[in-house]
Amino acid sequence: MEPAIREFLEKAFTACENYDREGYRTLPFEVWPSILDDLGLDDAGEGCRFLMDHLSVAGDGFFTYEPIMKAVQSATHDEFSLQDQAMSAEPPRHMGSASDSPGLFGNRRDGMGGMLPPVIAAASPAAYDYDDRAPPSR
Repeated sequence: MEPAIREFLEKAFTACENYDREGYRTLPFEVWPSILDDLGLDDAGEGCRFLMDHLSVAGDGFFTYEPIMKAVQSATHDEFSLQDQAMSAEPPRHMGSASDSPGLFGNRRDGMGGMLPPVIAAASPAAYDYDDRAPPSR
């Protein structure tokens, strides 16, 4: 849902709530002109028709504005679903990872994921486990 449409529906919902003394999300038809005035809508305009598409008859002389609430909730749910999908998307693939490289200046691994400077690597037992080569001689 476009942000402008969502904002309009949220304002319409608030305008309807202002006239709903019991909190049943049901209003008498006689408050309809007041709601249109609050929203600055003409009763023959496109905004009014759009709003009427988000209302339902709720008995003799009453309408419910619950469809407005459902539309806003649905848009909110869809927005969070898209955010969740974006956050759970797999990170971009690179040509390699840090574990694939020998490190800066050819440093050897310390066996715990870190890098040892060349001098320490030569004296470290981890240097023997790096690959099949013998440790560098001094």
